[in-house]
Amino acid sequence: MVPVQKLTAVIAVTIKAHNRIKHIGTFYDHIHVMVSYNRDLIGEDWVEPFYQGRSNTDLLQSRVEVHNLPVSQDTGIKLLADIKDQSVEFEVTLLVLTRVRILNIITHHFRVHINCDIIVTPITGTNKHPTLLSKICTEKTHWLSNH
Repeated sequence: MVPVQKLTAVIAVTIKAHNRIKHIGTFYDHIHVMVSYNRDLIGEDWVEPFYQGRSNTDLLQSRVEVHNLPVSQDTGIKLLADIKDQSVEFEVTLLVLTRVRILNIITHHFRVHINCDIIVTPITGTNKHPTLLSKICTEKTHWLSNH
């Protein structure tokens, strides 16, 4: 039998919602945050719904907590090596349900799927301040006419 290792972690995710358009506001009705490591989902969180006004930038905070999550021996060994190398790669996925407000007209929902591959330095006994080393994001938007 292969021994199973357990992962306990707190992953803080900061989301920057930037609306550059002067005449459009956005309703964020649902924001689901998922964090994966080594292609395995390790935790998730939801951000409270909110309305973002025109020409505005909001910073949203998400806290993904993982307690005693079983991981394979291979994943545990890889994570320990990544921490030692001070370079841990995560995949952060956002599933967002949103509507747009133009003057007094509110649209049907859009589904926005954002996927970011990020590399960070982890917090350790000697490193108290994580650093974002790399971030590459892609976005797909779908109009939901019957929602």
